[in-house]
Amino acid sequence: MDVIKPTRVREPSSPSPSPSPSPLPFLPVPYLNTHPYPPSPLPSPPHSLLLHSIAALLHFAFNIPTPSLSSFPLSLLSSPSRGARPKRNIKTGTKLRPRPKHRPIPMSLRFPFHSNSSSSSATYQPTNPLSHPPDSEHLQSYEQHLSSVNSTQLSEADRSLCEEFISTLSPADGCTPDTPLSLTSLLTSSTPRSFHVGTGLSVTTLLSSIIASATTEVLFVTCFWAASESRAVFADALRTLSDTALAKGKGRIRVRIGFSSSGLLQKLRHPSTPKGKEYPPSTWASMGLPDPRELEGLDMAVKSIFYLPFSVLHGKFCIVDRKVLVLPSANISYEVWGESATIFEGAVVDTFLQFWRGVWGIGEEARIEDDEEEDLLLMGDSYKGRHGIEDLTPIAAPVRMHEFSTNPALTHPTLFLPQPHHRHPRFPAPISHFLPAPPAHKDPMGTPQNAFLLLAVAKAQKSIYIQTPNLTSQPLIDALAAAVRRGVVVELVTCRRMMTLEQVVTTAGAGITEWCVRRLVKRVVANALPEGKRGAGGGGGRGLWVWYYTGAAKEVGGGGLMDRAVKSHVKAMIIDGRITVVGSANADRASWYTSQEVNVAVFAEGFAKEVRRELVQGLGGRLESVFRGREDGNPGVGVEARIGRETV
Repeated sequence: MDVIKPTRVREPSSPSPSPSPSPLPFLPVPYLNTHPYPPSPLPSPPHSLLLHSIAALLHFAFNIPTPSLSSFPLSLLSSPSRGARPKRNIKTGTKLRPRPKHRPIPMSLRFPFHSNSSSSSATYQPTNPLSHPPDSEHLQSYEQHLSSVNSTQLSEADRSLCEEFISTLSPADGCTPDTPLSLTSLLTSSTPRSFHVGTGLSVTTLLSSIIASATTEVLFVTCFWAASESRAVFADALRTLSDTALAKGKGRIRVRIGFSSSGLLQKLRHPSTPKGKEYPPSTWASMGLPDPRELEGLDMAVKSIFYLPFSVLHGKFCIVDRKVLVLPSANISYEVWGESATIFEGAVVDTFLQFWRGVWGIGEEARIEDDEEEDLLLMGDSYKGRHGIEDLTPIAAPVRMHEFSTNPALTHPTLFLPQPHHRHPRFPAPISHFLPAPPAHKDPMGTPQNAFLLLAVAKAQKSIYIQTPNLTSQPLIDALAAAVRRGVVVELVTCRRMMTLEQVVTTAGAGITEWCVRRLVKRVVANALPEGKRGAGGGGGRGLWVWYYTGAAKEVGGGGLMDRAVKSHVKAMIIDGRITVVGSANADRASWYTSQEVNVAVFAEGFAKEVRRELVQGLGGRLESVFRGREDGNPGVGVEARIGRETV
């Protein structure tokens, strides 16, 4: 009996002569530098994807040397075969026909960076992009809308900022704007109802009370989903909501839950597609959700979206009955961190609904009809706020919440500032040499979030207040240094030793918060000194104030809910005491380059003043002074928090 010898399979040849081996395995340099995105990537075997991700993470995080292409056993990444020599049947001794070798998948098609190239691209495309940027007529129409909804009007400075913001995002050279919504959809309005500062658990408790009062629909999105007391509170809210729906007998309430991350293995095995991964009801119990038999009053679906290697959907928001929008900074997680949550009503709810439909609602059935005449129930048993909002469905102890003292019927100009995810991390050289070039219109600085923040900082005239977990975004750091040099007072509250490994990975080892803060201080001091005395120390930087939040490790009086927080996870920026930006974005590289974010900018002095007061009081003086600016005038956030003063 003739033996069929297996054919020898060669690796696909490179389009150009091979230069020196790549320091990263699995990354053929010629292909990556000459062929931007493969036309139709083949599916990668799970073990190949796992090896790729682990190798990239180890190299980026710890600079671990890896074998070159010439020494790496490529057979580990291709589909295995039975070997060259034919094997014999143990019983009969006859030679067995060997299994034919499968043609190995080219390495260039296996690396995760290449999987967003086909028609089923992992990067969602902007919906309804404008072919031309909004001109003055569009802004005039927007101002007419503000008048029709009894809104405050834009000042001349704010109008100029909005014009330049839209102009920055306008298409150029035939490229589409890097925004998930049309440019005109970013111009909206909102009515801030309340603001809460506390811990992740207190924020989830507040959010759960709003969810439990829904009458038709709940659209909930978070980033991290983990076993915790917060998750248990959220699950109880779903049970209460289901029981209420069954008791009323008016049909099931539509609930959609979306998250991006629940652990390392989940992310490594996650499909990088816009549809994400849907979880059947049989898996809900393992995720900490109630059993489907406890949720018969809900039409519920759960899904996750994540794009390898680093692109989490970091946005956090909840839309209840298409009337109320909650923007929390907290995940459904176990960390005892300081958090905040803002509750909005108005046109901004419709804007977030459009965003949800374009990102999380892919494949959803027809939308349910709104019932505009039905009143919305909110907040706490026997609790009735200044606006007549009432709830009869208690589920948890009440939480402290600040209701804004401004006219409850007054709305404010608001910008929706999304940040689309980008799978290419744009690491500094030489790492970027081994990664495919991103599309021309995917410049991270051209997104609504980044463009507006840079413009707002560049146009600031008096003050900038920033509270952020981390500070590793170099474009923002450059803008802050320039603002201090112009004479703007910059007050920065951040944390040390918070998510350090994540910072190292997402910056490719280029820096962590402590390094970036140190460099910022040195730069500001050097720029403020005379030319001949730079580097001599002393003086300079009189407009920069920097603090690290020390958390519960340093007890400083107070009885606020944030007293138990060991770190601060709040994200907020206040420009000139009139523009307030809240949402999910940190001042770190991940939020500016790879993650998807959602934020709003509210143009209102009263809103800015009250938000800052609540944030400073929440800090409670638990701060470590890193750099103190001028000694006259405003004493800074640390002193404010101790003596309870209100200053903007």
